[in-house]
Amino acid sequence: MRTLLIILLLPVFSYASCGTHRLAYYASLLRQDRFDAAFNLVMKDLGATPEDRQAISLETTAAVREHSDYALSRQDLQESKSVACQRAANILSKVREKRRVNKTLHQYHNEWEAASTRWSGCNVDGKDLTDPAVAAPLSMQCLQAAGFSTYVTAREIRALLFQSHAADVPRLGDEDVEVLLMQMRLFSDGMGTLDDSLTDSYYLPSLKRIDKDSFCQGVRYVRDTLVQRGAETSKWQKACLAGSRDRPSSQTTSQ
Repeated sequence: MRTLLIILLLPVFSYASCGTHRLAYYASLLRQDRFDAAFNLVMKDLGATPEDRQAISLETTAAVREHSDYALSRQDLQESKSVACQRAANILSKVREKRRVNKTLHQYHNEWEAASTRWSGCNVDGKDLTDPAVAAPLSMQCLQAAGFSTYVTAREIRALLFQSHAADVPRLGDEDVEVLLMQMRLFSDGMGTLDDSLTDSYYLPSLKRIDKDSFCQGVRYVRDTLVQRGAETSKWQKACLAGSRDRPSSQTTSQ
């Protein structure tokens, strides 16, 4: 059951890679400057739903990638279909992630009256925490705070692992590997926050469990796919094994 949960953390993706599908047709679209059609082809090959598409846009100018967290640039499309698929997969993962977490937080605060405690690290002064319309968005704001490393880094780890399946070769490039390792280290350094019950009103225990499982999935990728097995990865693996032994099995399927 635990293995099933870990697999479900990532968006559903076909075994065939987006980066190897219909390359000649994709190249012909770019030669005709049909960027919208090329963008639509990438989205289709990634299995993006209409709801996903509403949240992801194509930059119509030569704007830099940082212009929007949820936009693909023409530069991405022109580099290669593999690059475009990887970039789009990363964005798609984050779009679905935001939707999933928002749904979880709104469901929680609609079903339970928010406690006036367990908001450590989040400014709730003067806020009506009994109103779900206030408590749920506030929860999301707290999670996305720059200092909250475990949620933010787990989101990045999930996006990178999903991205790895969208290339012509099903693994991350050297630069993205460095980003993944950096996120893994940040998560490891901040792992103590997962045991802090004083944040449970916004960093829900169910979210903490998913983030820990995503970190552990990253550990397996580093060890098995990247074949990096030093003292650092051994430390990460021990943290994952300790967590699986300490946690009741019933909690692994509660999300």
